[in-house]
Amino acid sequence: MQGPDGQTYRLADYRGKPIILNFWATWCPPCRAEMPSMQRAHDILASEGIAVIAINVGDDAEAVRQFLSDTPVSFPLPMDSDSTIAQRYPVIGLPTTFVIDAEGRLAFSATGEQEWDDPALLDQVRALQRLH
Repeated sequence: MQGPDGQTYRLADYRGKPIILNFWATWCPPCRAEMPSMQRAHDILASEGIAVIAINVGDDAEAVRQFLSDTPVSFPLPMDSDSTIAQRYPVIGLPTTFVIDAEGRLAFSATGEQEWDDPALLDQVRALQRLH
């Protein structure tokens, strides 16, 4: 998958580390609202080897770039323009987030807006790192 910057992202590149894998769209108000907390979670977790990735579903690169001009984030935003990746996951609505352990197994998921920098939620994600 390509990001709005043209960089290519592959989920396989993150094997061996926990991932907060979010599916979102620019037109989705709860998706937009949770992005700042995802950025704060990324700022906290990146140095601990835990990835935050937000896969955009259905928007084009220009829409994602416009979103980034309003809400800058520094974690990967690969684009799933035809929903091929989203169809591989049980995405019911947006935002939907899957927390995947270091072994690539689904640990838990959340539908709807979350506060990703909530200390209790961060501790749940950190616990996945200690499993391997």
